[in-house]
Amino acid sequence: MYNKIKSIVTGYKNKKVTIGEIEIKLAYQKKFTKLDPLAHLRSIKHELLKSPIKSLEHVDFKPFWEEKKKSVESLIPTHEACFSVHHKNYLVKRYVTKHQNRSVSIYTYSADGKTFAIFTRKYDYGDFHCQYVISFFKKYNLEGDEKATHCIKTKEYSIFLNHFGHSHSLIWNNQTELDRFLSILE
Repeated sequence: MYNKIKSIVTGYKNKKVTIGEIEIKLAYQKKFTKLDPLAHLRSIKHELLKSPIKSLEHVDFKPFWEEKKKSVESLIPTHEACFSVHHKNYLVKRYVTKHQNRSVSIYTYSADGKTFAIFTRKYDYGDFHCQYVISFFKKYNLEGDEKATHCIKTKEYSIFLNHFGHSHSLIWNNQTELDRFLSILE
């Protein structure tokens, strides 16, 4: 009864799913999709681990991080997933929006109330990825293939850019927390 009243008030429905050994509480709007809130990071984990890393101390990704965080502030998440592993409380939120007439999915990853990573998939067949990489490389006088996967680390932030059918980006501000989260995706 409580879930029914909560669903009416919030607009969200609740469901528990088990993925691997992790019990996840999902809150979702409209219809339940077989959403694995860990799938996106699981799918790029291996790419991320095998990608060559460029360390660029003179690059500041803070404006990009702030832009990503701000882009979801006015949005209502379509899905929320929460679970606990090793005394850490994780929350994954999925947002759906449009950018330049293209659908965009944005996932925020938080541990104990602090966002440590934001994953974005723009359904554009890789156009944004190529444009961003070209402009970034030009701005910082770097060389590289605009269609390749890139992992760039700075002092505070790191970014992973991938073109796998569509444009993917993962930006994070806490390497330890990302490593901890990736380790539970076995």
